[in-house]
Amino acid sequence: MQFYRDLPGMELLYGGEQASFSSLRSNDSESAILNLEQGDTVSRWGRLIIHVTDVDEFWTHLKERGLSLSV
Repeated sequence: MQFYRDLPGMELLYGGEQASFSSLRSNDSESAILNLEQGDTVSRWGRLIIHVTDVDEFWTHLKERGLSLSV
């Protein structure tokens, strides 16, 4: 929950840190809504694709918020 809200800057529409179900959306009101459920881990996979106009600007945004990746 915190990852999606803080790093890419998604807007919380419903729920929150302690909720069993939450919905988030990017700042673009026409974007798809991401629904998150807390509970048992599932074996299926998923993905979130984020389209940006400037990948370098977005990468800087993520690093400024503490994202660190090892390759």
